[in-house]
Amino acid sequence: MELFLPSYSPNLNLIERLRKFMKKKALRGKHYPDFATSLGAIDDGLNRVHTDHRETLASLMTLK
Repeated sequence: MELFLPSYSPNLNLIERLRKFMKKKALRGKHYPDFATSLGAIDDGLNRVHTDHRETLASLMTLK
């Protein structure tokens, strides 16, 4: 199935929705002292997202 997307459509781009969600839930506006620590926080968030936020994530990952 092919969908037409405008050249800039962050609301229709599923990865942009996931990025925004992870920024809000995993990073939580915190400042991390180095890149490795911030990657660790993102990794932990991605490992927990499918269990802790299953319903929210399911509603975000639709094309509606």
